[in-house]
Amino acid sequence: MNTFPLAELSSHTISLYRCNLDKSINRYNETQKGRIVMIKLRADDKPFNVRIRGEMCTQGINDTEFQVRDSDEKYTSYTIGMELEDEDLDAINDLIETVTNLVKEIGLEFEVNDPIKDCSKLYIKCKTDRMNKRFNFACNLPITPKKYGETMNAQFIDFQGALVLYFNLEERECGLTFVTKSLDFDQAFLAKAVSAPTKTKLSSNHYDNETPVAKKPKQVV
Repeated sequence: MNTFPLAELSSHTISLYRCNLDKSINRYNETQKGRIVMIKLRADDKPFNVRIRGEMCTQGINDTEFQVRDSDEKYTSYTIGMELEDEDLDAINDLIETVTNLVKEIGLEFEVNDPIKDCSKLYIKCKTDRMNKRFNFACNLPITPKKYGETMNAQFIDFQGALVLYFNLEERECGLTFVTKSLDFDQAFLAKAVSAPTKTKLSSNHYDNETPVAKKPKQVV
């Protein structure tokens, strides 16, 4: 699979992979289930990953507790933020314009959300396995959902992953999401060895019925 720097995507033709939302929309209207639909993007009709390097704008990996709607069940979501360079910001603006046109072409009037926050920051989800014991991406640090304090020491992040377009059928909005395949933390200033990356199988995404709740203070070890 090809991996492109984010800033070079404008030289490729971006399209949606197997986009047929009619069935999903009809099912949601009838059952009120399946409100989030994920569609992969293609570059020149082929799968691809993007590569982004940015300065970390969070204190390592952050955790937030969510509560499932109409349920007592809770779970923790993990994210990390990076400050993007101007060329990557321009690339995302171009992607938003491309996605807006693609959405219009399939006959939907959905608002397209901007993934950039505070002018230049991109926040990426760090998915875990179903048991919440491992992160679902390769990393140059020996981190787990229970132990990721070393990420606080990094200054820069190298991200590689897939680009996916999500559709929120309830809110009638859509936007880009970045699916992490690998994260490399810049640890050059640390006189400390780290373990080699370990890849794990990606688990299914769960986006339905998410409602954020207050998170108790947690000490990262």
